[in-house]
Parts: sequence; structure tokens; C-alpha cells
Amino acid sequence: MRSKKIEADGASFSSLVSACAASRYLELGRLIHSHVIATGMEYDVSVGTALINMYTECREVESARKLFEELPKQNIASWNAMIHSYVEGGLPFEALKLFHRIKSRNVEPEQVTFVGLIMACRDSGDLDEGVRIHSYLGSNDQVKESIILGNALIDMYAKCGSMDRARAVFDTMLKRDVVSWTSIIVGHAINGEGKKSLAAFEQMCAEKIDPNPVTFIGVLSACDHAGLIDEGKHLFDIMRNVFNIEPRIEHLGCVVDMLARAGRIEEASQYLGEMPLESNTPVWRMLMNGCRIHGNIGLGLNLVGCKTENKSQGSEDHVILSNVYAEAGKWDDVICCRSLMVVEKDQKVAGSSVYLQ
Repeated sequence: MRSKKIEADGASFSSLVSACAASRYLELGRLIHSHVIATGMEYDVSVGTALINMYTECREVESARKLFEELPKQNIASWNAMIHSYVEGGLPFEALKLFHRIKSRNVEPEQVTFVGLIMACRDSGDLDEGVRIHSYLGSNDQVKESIILGNALIDMYAKCGSMDRARAVFDTMLKRDVVSWTSIIVGHAINGEGKKSLAAFEQMCAEKIDPNPVTFIGVLSACDHAGLIDEGKHLFDIMRNVFNIEPRIEHLGCVVDMLARAGRIEEASQYLGEMPLESNTPVWRMLMNGCRIHGNIGLGLNLVGCKTENKSQGSEDHVILSNVYAEAGKWDDVICCRSLMVVEKDQKVAGSSVYLQ
């Protein structure tokens, strides 16, 4: 295009910047940004919004903020882009501040605006602000008719610990998708309501909505923390055999932890065997702790043998290993593990000091 001396317009620049955002190609995005400035189009709202989105995708929130503040005119698309930039950049309170600026400038927010603000309330844990934003939506019909808004509110209320409000939104939705059901299932699970989570899952299946892998992580986690062992094992089986979902480490982790907590160590180790050793470190730790707590030192030592063959061990692994050795009275091995921890700590300190010189 440039070789033929064809001038790019706003639409061309927006498309190019969007492509950089999709591929997270920051270097090329900055180069295009410089061409935008050279052509005098840096203040075009559509191009500016595309650049904000690009910097957001590339985790350059400060660049996005600077560009946003320099726009002489901001439409709702640019406000939305900046709100979501702050949310994705881990700055939820900054996103909420923008809402007050939007109101002061009489800009009409839209669904995308509210989704970003609800996510900001979720991430900040600001339940009061979440309730205010929910109220600002006006008629509840807007939430009833929007699956996206309803799902965002359920997730926010659940993460803020208000399951009564989450359930009220869920129950009044005219349509629900798999995300709606998964959100309420996970919400009950993270708030210690295992039986309600399981009941929601059963209701979901009764309404012919197929669960996805995240749904099963939620309901298996609920069974884990509520001690619903038989139910959890049954769910794991139907996940594989009925819904044909391949277990992830998160699914296996829930089942192993659930069985280890109950002292069913041998049974838990069978599930652990289904995972490749290099990817199962968090689950391995759950099982090792179960061996130590429930006095199954023999199996614990067998697991130690398997684990020590794996080269990637962190300080947490050495602590667990030394505890198992201590339970078995293997004090030479305890000293060895503790020595390795000291050596690794010294190496980290030495490595850090290089950058300070």
C-alpha cells in the first residue's frame, strides 16, 4: 500500500491496529501508531480507540491511558476501551473512577460499559459499588433480557460473597446459557455451599444444558470442600463417560484433594497416576500432605521416590519431602532436604545481587 503511495485512512489504520491487537504485536503496533501521528490522525476517535485496545491487549495500560487522555473528543467506545483496559490491567478502582467521569459528561453508557464496570466491582470486591451500578441499570428488564449482563452480575455478586443477590439475578433471567449455570454453580462452590452447587448442577442437566470443563471444575470443587466424596467421584465419571470431557489437572486435583482429605490415600494415588509427573506438582503436594496427616508413611515414601526422580523441585516440595522423611524417622534425608533448601535460597540471593551491582 505504501509502495504504491496510497494514503491510509482511518478505517485502514483501525484495521491494522486491530490486527496488531489480535496478535499482540506491540512493536508493529507502535510503528503504526507513529505513522498515525505523522498523518495527523492521532486524534481520530475510531483510530484512537483501536490503539487503546491494542495497548490493552499488549498489557501496556499506561500507554493506553496516556492516549485516552490526549483524545480531544471521547465517545462511548473510547470510554469502554479504557474501562476494560484498567480491568484487564488489574486496576479496577481506576475503571470505577471513569464511571463517575462518564456520568459528569452526560455520556450514555451501554451494555459493554456496564459489563466492564461490573467486572471492576468483582475484581475489587466492592459490593456496595456493584449494587449501585446494578441499580443504575434502571429497569430490571434490562438485566432479565441480557444474558451477558446477567452473567456478569452473578459472577460479581458471587465473588463478593453475596449469593442471595447472585441467585436473585439468576432466577429472574429470562434466558440462561452454560455460562449462567456455571457462574451460579461456581458461586455456590466458592462460598462454601456445596450441596446448593450440586443441586444447581443437577437442575442444569435436567434442563438439557450441557456442562463444559469449567462447570465441572466448579461442581467438583464444591464436592471437594463439602466432603461429598461419592458424589464427586460420580461426577468425575460422568464427565468422562457421558459428556466426553477429558480431565484437566484442575479436575483431577479436586478429586485427589477430596480423597486425600478423607484419608483415602490409595484411592487418591490411582487418580494421580493418570497425570504425567511433570504437570502434577500441585496435586502431588495435596497427596503427600494427605499421607503425612493420615499417617500413611509407606505410600508417602513411595511417592517421595517418584518425585525425587523429577528434576523440577521447589522449596515447597523440599518442605513436604522433609516432613515425610521426619514422620518416617529418616533424619539423614531430612537434613539433606533442608540443606538443599538453604543452597537454593543462597543461589537466589546471589543471583539477585548481580543486578544490584
